[in-house]
Amino acid sequence: IFGATPSLAPAPMQSNPLDIFGAAPVLQTMPAMNVAAPLAQQPILGGATSSSGDAFTGSAAPAPLIVPGFTHNGLTIEFECTKPDVWNKGTSILVAKCKNSAADAIYGFNLQCAVPKYVTMEMEPPSSTTIPVTGGNNSKPVTQKIK
Repeated sequence: IFGATPSLAPAPMQSNPLDIFGAAPVLQTMPAMNVAAPLAQQPILGGATSSSGDAFTGSAAPAPLIVPGFTHNGLTIEFECTKPDVWNKGTSILVAKCKNSAADAIYGFNLQCAVPKYVTMEMEPPSSTTIPVTGGNNSKPVTQKIK
């Protein structure tokens, strides 16, 4: 005890008592916040900022969020979700983008959506009721706007 050099043994790792598989503990770190940037240059609600937009008026709209909705037998539907007014949480615009990777075109396309009764929804007609095979030159997906 006196005069002996202490041994430097590694401390035993403490595991999570709720972990039934005995996995090693995971150290989580929080990302550093950029506090040096002025408030007007920081993105609102995780959106991108623009040099021409103002963070307080909401004129700089955040980048749209692309959500995969449906994929089956060559038909793929993605929803492009945007908020036209950042401060109005009750208004959203979804644009359904329909692509066809099957061998033949899809005819008689009809998209239907269901929402709870307290939500008002307006569906504009699709850009076409025929979804051509996409992937060739000049083939655009069929779109439908949902407000």
